[in-house]
Amino acid sequence: MADEQLVQAIDDDAAHIGLLAAIAHGDREAFVRFYRSTHDRVFGLALRIVRTRAAAERVTEEVYLQVWEIAGQYDRRANSPIGWLVALTHRRAVDRVRGESRSCAGAVPPQHRLSGIDAWPAAAAPRSRRRMPNVDALTAAQRETLSLTYYGGRTYSEVAEQLGLSSADIALRLRDCIERLRPLPTIS
Repeated sequence: MADEQLVQAIDDDAAHIGLLAAIAHGDREAFVRFYRSTHDRVFGLALRIVRTRAAAERVTEEVYLQVWEIAGQYDRRANSPIGWLVALTHRRAVDRVRGESRSCAGAVPPQHRLSGIDAWPAAAAPRSRRRMPNVDALTAAQRETLSLTYYGGRTYSEVAEQLGLSSADIALRLRDCIERLRPLPTIS
């Protein structure tokens, strides 16, 4: 039995490596297959760390958005696909628990304000245009909220306080942003 499990693990790693390579080239079907084969582990780990289902769902969503963005950076010499995914999940979940912000205070730096596709730091790369095709479709309020959370590294609570809104309003606004920006297929 142990030999069969080892063979299955090796097969899974090879499949996941191939899927990550395809995702790096924008293959949506590969992303769906990768998600379906790994999301239980990601959600389970996130839930153990953040302890609430809603927060674990947000962490899981953020992890898979990150996978879509950085799949080309995966290095199979450094880690297995699952090990890499677990590390991404752990970092995201711990950051959420700590409530740490990447930028302690102050406004979002001008170079990171969202005013269109060219405002994204990697906008010069052709693949970036495919990944974020609808930045101009965001409202000014959505761009501000996204800038404060994504580039400013603030928590929902911090942004809510700064903008005079509830955390639920911020979460809803960010979910709307993600839906408008999402170049990914719907996963059911």
